Amino acid sequence: ALPIFIIPESGMDSKSPYYRGWNNIIVLALLSALYAIPLHIAFPQETAREYMFWRRIMDILFVTDIMMQFFIAFKDPEDPLGPWVCDPLRIAHKYVSVPCSYRGEGGWIWFDLIPILPGFHETFLQRVFPMSEVNTRLAHLLILTRLLRMSQRITHFDQTIEATRVVLGFHVHKYDGLTFGAAESWGLALAVVFFGILIQAVEIGRAHV
Repeated sequence: ALPIFIIPESGMDSKSPYYRGWNNIIVLALLSALYAIPLHIAFPQETAREYMFWRRIMDILFVTDIMMQFFIAFKDPEDPLGPWVCDPLRIAHKYVSVPCSYRGEGGWIWFDLIPILPGFHETFLQRVFPMSEVNTRLAHLLILTRLLRMSQRITHFDQTIEATRVVLGFHVHKYDGLTFGAAESWGLALAVVFFGILIQAVEIGRAHV
């Protein structure tokens, strides 16, 4: 394999620990999105400055992650016991292919592009295709589509938690795949979203009185 490609398996590549660390950063970013986006929808004025700073960081992380996907080796689903595929053309084809191809592992670029659409629109298209402030805030919910890839990231995140427990010698409670934690976060997120939508409906109603 060329040095620029990453084999995401422990012991196979000296770069794999850095790749796991990057995955952990993406997981934490996604978990923060569960709270930051609904809170901004519900309280836009109170969270405007902090949210804008957070959004720029998220855009940088997501764009960087998209570029990294073109350098990550994979196992051919037709030959899972075979060698890692490090051919750049095959890696690119897997990533940009039809969604759910490669037995559900291909075509993820189309889902990864969705979360950066709000930022792209605000930066380049707002003057040409303007959106109301309310619709712009609601469009930020598209960032949550990144949660579709959470299951792929959680494995590395769980490994990090387990390694922390072993190294530091204390018990770190870990939910199985963060299932309960994610469900709890989704519940709070949806509650805040509904509360935010209610506030917006009241504001719109007052504007038409």
